[in-house]
Amino acid sequence: KPPNLGGLTRTCEIFNCECLVVPDIKIKSNQQFKSLAVTADKWQPIQAVPPSELPKYIQSLKEQGYRILALEQAARSQKLQGYTFPDKVAVLLGKEREGVPAELLNLVDDCIEIPQLGVVRSLNVHVSGSVLIWEYTRQHLLRRHVPGVVAEQPAGGGGVAAEAAAAAAAGAAAAGGGGTRKR
Repeated sequence: KPPNLGGLTRTCEIFNCECLVVPDIKIKSNQQFKSLAVTADKWQPIQAVPPSELPKYIQSLKEQGYRILALEQAARSQKLQGYTFPDKVAVLLGKEREGVPAELLNLVDDCIEIPQLGVVRSLNVHVSGSVLIWEYTRQHLLRRHVPGVVAEQPAGGGGVAAEAAAAAAAGAAAAGGGGTRKR
């Protein structure tokens, strides 16, 4: 949905994500997208990968050393608060109400789940992606000992420094992260 992708664009830009991958680049001209992106699309790299090309794209990211994560409630999901993010990650987000398609779940390295305490067992995809991107960023800022970031390392936390925040995408798209973007 255009508002979700606009919001994700804004989140990715704020946290310096390497790239946001969307199903169709034409989304950038949609008014709902623009109203949530608030010009972030001018600075955030955005790439289009049609859903039919996602398996091949995911494989190419793996060959480049990315760990592929799906943000999904699945039998093998790990809780977000207990997950230690590697430097290079690509995050796969599903469509609203549908989640990540099973054929794509089979391609990911890890499934991550955001703990939920309420009755409704579903966060908006933009909100979910933003929470995950923040957690990636928080962990990597802590590893670099950035002043002003107060939080504990997750259990089993490593000591590898990261260059930038993870990238995320909606509409069953994947994105790469872990590099520094120049402005």
